[in-house]
Amino acid sequence: MNLPQLCAGALLEGGHAEKHILRRTGWLTFDIDKDDNPSFTDWTEVREFVSLIPYVAFAGLSVSGHGVWGLIHIAFPDKQKEHFQQLDADFKELGILLDSTKGKNANDKRAYSYDPDAYIADDFEVYDRLPKKRIVFKKCLPPTSHSKTKDLVEQKLQVIDTYKIPIAPDYFIYRDIGFALASEFGEAGRDYFHRAVKHHHKYDKKHADSQYTKCLRPGPIGIGTFFHICTKHNI
Repeated sequence: MNLPQLCAGALLEGGHAEKHILRRTGWLTFDIDKDDNPSFTDWTEVREFVSLIPYVAFAGLSVSGHGVWGLIHIAFPDKQKEHFQQLDADFKELGILLDSTKGKNANDKRAYSYDPDAYIADDFEVYDRLPKKRIVFKKCLPPTSHSKTKDLVEQKLQVIDTYKIPIAPDYFIYRDIGFALASEFGEAGRDYFHRAVKHHHKYDKKHADSQYTKCLRPGPIGIGTFFHICTKHNI
């Protein structure tokens, strides 16, 4: 059976090689396949998880039902390879491996699949992330006790509350704040997380609860990342 093909990244004429590109659209497709992620069994759940990422404009099941594909809109269409490289790294931090053979080129094609329950965003953020060296602070200023750290976090949160500072402008900083607080306080840091991120205009209590639960698993990010983010906001 021949399936219809989709090329979201470019308008083509006369073929599908790079030389046939008339115009780049800025749309990048990504694929999450069973072969790359053998531990995934509930692909509907994967689709719903991916739909929580604010850059995702569309997410649907693949033809087989054992995979998810999606669309994001990139800020710099002429840097699609670089955007894809960073997107691949961002998904890896979420525990998801992307199919590296699809999406990095504007002229890449994929089979179109119909999913009646596909996610279509009413609003989404343009993906402007490009590869750069990421600083992760595993520790707070040395040496300090758990009690001292708690006091420092309370001080930062009081400033955030007083001036209603939106310190989580995108999903990845939002997520890192969750990991940072969870690494230090575990379940006891849930309220801290809500207080830290609630002043962003897209804050949603239910989503924040779900995100913090995911952050309770061990990760490489420590409480120092929270203090670093606060410092960047002059807190």
